[in-house]
Amino acid sequence: MTEPPSLTRVSPEKFGASLDSFVGLIELDPSGAIVYANPRYLEITGYTLSEIRGKHHLEICADERSSAEEYKKFWEKIKRGETSPLLVRRPRKDGSSLWVESSFCTLQSSTGELERILNFCIDVTRHVENARMEKSVLEAFHSVTLIAEYSLEGKFIRVNENFLDLLGVQEKDLLGKGLIAVFPSLEFGAQPFKEVWAEICAGQNYYQCMQWQTADGIPVWLETIFIRVFSPQEGLKKIIQISMDVSARLKEEQKNGTMLQRLLLVMDKTHNAVVMTDPSSNIIYTNTSFERSFGDFLGRSPTSMLGAGENEFLRKARQAMNRSGTYLCEEVVHTANGRRIWVSWLMSAALNNLGKREYNIHVIRDITNHKLQERLLESALEGLTRNNPTESILQRLCQEAERIFWDTRITVLGIDPLQHVYKFAATGAPELQKKLQKVSMSSEGASCALAGNNDDAALEKTLESSCYPSSVKSALADLGLRVCLEKSILSPVTGKVTGLIAFHYPEAYGQDPFLLLIITMMARICAIILEREPSRGIRNRPDYTKPLGDLPNRNLLTVYVEKLLAPTAHSFTNCPMAVLHLNIDRFQLIMGTLEHKMGEELLRTIARRVQKLKNPEDLLGRISADEFILVLHNCTAARAKEIAEHMRESLTKNYSIKGMDISFSVRIGISLYPVTSNAKDRCKMICNNILLFINKCGILRQQTL
Repeated sequence: MTEPPSLTRVSPEKFGASLDSFVGLIELDPSGAIVYANPRYLEITGYTLSEIRGKHHLEICADERSSAEEYKKFWEKIKRGETSPLLVRRPRKDGSSLWVESSFCTLQSSTGELERILNFCIDVTRHVENARMEKSVLEAFHSVTLIAEYSLEGKFIRVNENFLDLLGVQEKDLLGKGLIAVFPSLEFGAQPFKEVWAEICAGQNYYQCMQWQTADGIPVWLETIFIRVFSPQEGLKKIIQISMDVSARLKEEQKNGTMLQRLLLVMDKTHNAVVMTDPSSNIIYTNTSFERSFGDFLGRSPTSMLGAGENEFLRKARQAMNRSGTYLCEEVVHTANGRRIWVSWLMSAALNNLGKREYNIHVIRDITNHKLQERLLESALEGLTRNNPTESILQRLCQEAERIFWDTRITVLGIDPLQHVYKFAATGAPELQKKLQKVSMSSEGASCALAGNNDDAALEKTLESSCYPSSVKSALADLGLRVCLEKSILSPVTGKVTGLIAFHYPEAYGQDPFLLLIITMMARICAIILEREPSRGIRNRPDYTKPLGDLPNRNLLTVYVEKLLAPTAHSFTNCPMAVLHLNIDRFQLIMGTLEHKMGEELLRTIARRVQKLKNPEDLLGRISADEFILVLHNCTAARAKEIAEHMRESLTKNYSIKGMDISFSVRIGISLYPVTSNAKDRCKMICNNILLFINKCGILRQQTL
């Protein structure tokens, strides 16, 4: 009788192949030496058969014994077939850990002697490591949380050590007792405990920050959640409470809240504008002073008040905040209604407990009046102290004001005693400058332009109604400037109109307080500057320095020579003087190839080299692009020639200007006073007007090196 196919046994060959693919196998002789290892064992350990064949089991399974004596006893049990499956850790070839379920069986010969020992190994590394991770997480969770287990009736079943330690109770006093019976002061909001507990058992998760009392009556705050636990056989089995102690955090928040309330109270009472922004720089709080001065900016960035200067402000602020946590600057800002204010802006970071920036605090103070006076008066006083020409001082003043009010062009006109109008200063395009330079009106035109303006009011006008000639109006219109704010410059002594200051801009601003303040201050400063001139005719007095190098020009050289010759103007006594005329070859060509700033530096370097060779009473001047004059006081012919030689040697040395080497040759002419030979014509050609007085007072001799 044959068995049904379903009951036929699998052949030993198939069974062995299936087993080899799942279970690692080591075959050992009675002494413990490895005879064979199947492919699965080699795969999970990383060895090859040749590497472990002949080695003792102890060499590759060292973790299965804690001492030599224990391993010996363990091996005797294996030989007797008394072992049971073990969970052991074995090292792989690369040193990593391998967890296996290890079991042993013995094979005996027909005579009953031990012939082979088989060690079966199943890789359970992943399961062991996952279990260990879950255990460590659970232990960490238990170490920071309070856990209590309740029956469905609300009675304690089990609690962890944290729960007992924090609340100061013992486990025997809790087990079997109801939650409310042990902690009667515990509140579950407005609902009775029974209703809340019924909702929890019905499936509603309950989460609340609850105030508990310790056994000593000390209140503690626990963030608590109740969770249902199910059993596959029994259904809902118990309720678990998981809590965390947040008492310290709540105290800190309460303390910070109290401080914040006080801070907000102080900020609302201060005259400075205070703004608080979130990490995205959006305004979340403004005090009363800010709202009064700047308007409503909530939900926007405070830097939007800066207009075109916002990106530059943000770049500098970001660098400073990263470096020191604060940033202080002075800026011109726009209020919500477009009014301009000059402010001092302090930005500071407010950090949380982790040291991370949580808010930015901005303290903004209106410094318009103070700053305008400081900037404009500083500009004017610097020029007055240096005794600069009136035109130069007023030009600098206009440029300073234009930096404050950047979308304007400013002109200052003067009126002389004959009621003729002329330009003192102006900012703007070169074409506008040229046309303003030619401004000239008859006395009738000036009177019409300035009539009725001898009060202290500033008048906003359209370009068509201004006092300028049509050519100037055309130049202003080309720049898009169609409105001007005009104010008379009144003499502080006579009260009469001595000039007119005008701000030109694209469109009408109306009575902008900021603009009115600037033009009023400038008109008063201009009045003081103009009053220092004994008459308007002095406006055309000569300048005494060349712009580049700041060296004396022909005018100052002439005055200097006149003073030297004054004592001997009518008697040729012994007062020797020499004039060295320096001509630099190819200088204009060299200057034409350099950048403007490099050319200036070259001129200053030349001047410094010459200054080192002259005496303090001698005078060095520049009369043209490539010509210099050195007047040597009380100088003999021999000394003049010696100085000229040293000068030529010094000036022909290489110049290094911003990494560029420059060299040139120099011609030096020497003129002496008084001498016997006639070289008057040559002297005139070299020194032009500068030596005119020398020519009048004596005979000169000239020599060229």
